Amino acid sequence: MLRWTAPVAALVALGAPRAGRADDPRSDARAHYAKGLELAGQHGYEGALREFEAAYAISPEFAVLYNIGQAHVALGRAREAIDALTRYLRDGGDRISPERRVQVERQIARLSASLPNPALPSQAEVERATAAAAGEAIAAASENARPLADRPGTLAVRCAESGLKLTLDGKHVDPTVSARGLALPAGPHRLALALPGRRPTEQTVAVSDGTATVVLCENLVPPLAAGPTPALGPPVFSDLGTGGPPPTIQARTVAYLLGGIGLALGGAAIGVYVWNRGLAASTRTEYAHLDEGGPPTSYDRAVQYNQDVDEVHRNSELTIGLAVTSVGLLAGSVYLWLREHRRGERARAGAGARSWAAVTPAGAVWGGVW
Repeated sequence: MLRWTAPVAALVALGAPRAGRADDPRSDARAHYAKGLELAGQHGYEGALREFEAAYAISPEFAVLYNIGQAHVALGRAREAIDALTRYLRDGGDRISPERRVQVERQIARLSASLPNPALPSQAEVERATAAAAGEAIAAASENARPLADRPGTLAVRCAESGLKLTLDGKHVDPTVSARGLALPAGPHRLALALPGRRPTEQTVAVSDGTATVVLCENLVPPLAAGPTPALGPPVFSDLGTGGPPPTIQARTVAYLLGGIGLALGGAAIGVYVWNRGLAASTRTEYAHLDEGGPPTSYDRAVQYNQDVDEVHRNSELTIGLAVTSVGLLAGSVYLWLREHRRGERARAGAGARSWAAVTPAGAVWGGVW
């Protein structure tokens, strides 16, 4: 059993739990969850595990499974941690970010590698099996009239770590079968071994007639990096369990933002148009009185008239620009909203009835709270 040294819980506070009604059981779930985070921050992992499990029993949200798994990691319970994290990946589905999924899968692999493999014998049993196999081969050779050189040899590949991938002469071999021994013709055989967290290795193993050859993979498969094998890192507790980069603006939020700006620009275009109509009417009135009052006055009226005409033209161009921009923003807003709506429908159809949060309004609100 692995020893877990000085685990430190790193809490990601993404938001305080919202308050609920006194008779709402979900408020109890949130209270248990918050208490679990508090205890984990104080290294009280036994109490934190109880609180997380209580929250999950009230509201089985997949995000809670991540913290349950981390509490088991902190307590040195590799099997329970693997079970909780595996259920977290299965229930979370595409709601888990790719970065968090890769991190959890690597953690599961490290936990699995730390477990003893009950299907494989211990070192002492390997040595006894080797002696017994050699003795049986010698006894069988002495009892049979055929020469010893005519009998096939035996090759056993034994590994105390789980996840072994074994290839013999280009063919995949079950590690459990290879641990018991394989009957092979005499001569060289190509053996390829691969273990999680180690570099794959390949070498030639010579098998002699009538003899048993045992290969221990621990002596053949080197670690990925020089030096001792790195220990498992401390558990990382999360307030949401989804991890990944900081939250980003969703497409639907962008759609609402574009729609609001488009409406504002459309309103501005209407206001400029109405004001410009009044200015154009005033300009036409000025044109009717250009020649009144004699040359000096008519000159001043002509200058003012030309300025007003230029302003009417500028306002007309501004109105057209605002209107076109408004229509473009509103069209983009509608497109983004419809695309996000269809994507949500596909996600809900894929989720089906796996969780009450996918089919009830209260569940949808609760999902937002978590």
